[in-house]
Amino acid sequence: MGCVSSKETRQILVPSKFCPNCRKLYTQRNWCKPCESRRFSEDFHNWTSGNTELDQFIRYTQLNSIAPLTFLEWIPYDKLEKIKEIGKGGFGIVYKATWNPGPKLYWDDLRSQWVRESEKNVALKRLNGSNHAVASFWQELRQYHCINQNDHIRRCYGFSRDPKSKDYIIVSELIEGDLYNYLSKNFNNLTWEKKLGIVYNIAHGLMTIHNAGFIHRNFHSGNILRCFNGSQHKTLISDLGQYRPPDKPISHDEHCIYGVLPYVAPEVLCGFEYTEAADVYSFGMVMWEISTGQHPFHDRPHDEKLAWEICNGLRPALTVETPRCFMELMESCWDANPKRRPDIRELEKIFMSWGWHMGISQKHEVFDQFISAENERQRLLKSDESEAFKKPHPEAIYKSRLLKFPELPKPVNRSSCLRTSAERSSFFFSGYEEMLLYKPINTYDSYERVESREISFPVSDEDLAISFDNISSV
Repeated sequence: MGCVSSKETRQILVPSKFCPNCRKLYTQRNWCKPCESRRFSEDFHNWTSGNTELDQFIRYTQLNSIAPLTFLEWIPYDKLEKIKEIGKGGFGIVYKATWNPGPKLYWDDLRSQWVRESEKNVALKRLNGSNHAVASFWQELRQYHCINQNDHIRRCYGFSRDPKSKDYIIVSELIEGDLYNYLSKNFNNLTWEKKLGIVYNIAHGLMTIHNAGFIHRNFHSGNILRCFNGSQHKTLISDLGQYRPPDKPISHDEHCIYGVLPYVAPEVLCGFEYTEAADVYSFGMVMWEISTGQHPFHDRPHDEKLAWEICNGLRPALTVETPRCFMELMESCWDANPKRRPDIRELEKIFMSWGWHMGISQKHEVFDQFISAENERQRLLKSDESEAFKKPHPEAIYKSRLLKFPELPKPVNRSSCLRTSAERSSFFFSGYEEMLLYKPINTYDSYERVESREISFPVSDEDLAISFDNISSV
């Protein structure tokens, strides 16, 4: 079944509600699920990954695809060019490459072949040990695929295989730069308004994962990507389902945890199940990183002693240029009792209401706290009192690895000043209902403002995420 580059065809897609082949309604514009499924299935005999579970995974996405770019492909390794290593993670090596001829876009009925995007710059992640991956590894990736097309999740195009190591490769959207890299380059220019926009987008992305019924399990700044797409900054979450080596089965009998120690919730270190609340603990550490520009616990070894102290209530030190409401919300995410931590949906609403106070209301205590913190940040920058980025301790490890610390103490808090859920609702959500009732000028325009400002907050959550990223541009 042939393919042609989108650069080689000048076909104009005439809007139509009906498929020209079966005369039935399109599933999506110019996409007929029954016909595309048939074309995919007719091509199954022309390729194989060499792994039954992976073949079934890819075929499942193709047979159930309802729109372009919602399926995965098997990508022959010889179609990947200009391969260059750009980083190493805990479970694999990351490269950038050019995929020629790129992903399938749509079926050309006149030529009876697929039209592809042409050359596409992509990221390759070679998964160490995936040649011997257990079936449950592929099954988990298959489950996560249902949210692959979300605007806050890094897009995956398909899989390939290294001909030398025989390890499998995930081919995905190329974004050069994680959150920490972005902070290290732009931190002095990030106002608290911009930081709030970044935090909101990360919360929205994590909420998308939780709303789909999933848990990330390896949430840290290295798996949060930040880039500029030409008009605005994008914040994406990556590495869903990649929280353990592919060749290691899940064992509930052995106390084997994989992750980056400062971001792992204390109850998980003690052997309890990973929950949404554990992701929220990790999110709290990301909040601290955005507020300070530093990795948590960057100045000490990530060893059993640190694990013990985390279980005994140790948390990163708070800074004076952080708004009090931000500090308290962050501390609530760090609560040793996972049942006392806020839900990510609650957090997303809080950040939305804070954005409203910053951009429109400007009369709430939250607005005053952020303005005060921003003035302190500016003062520290001018006085050279702000801490520059410090080189991490040589034994501070920010890659996922095996964390095996048996017989850790029961997690406790060092402070009893953390707010309860009811107290959080009373303070953090003040003005939220007023925000929801505020009348926009039109759906995609700005609200009428108390004071004239350049910030707009559209109505829908998705549009709000875009607006926040505009705020966060540097």
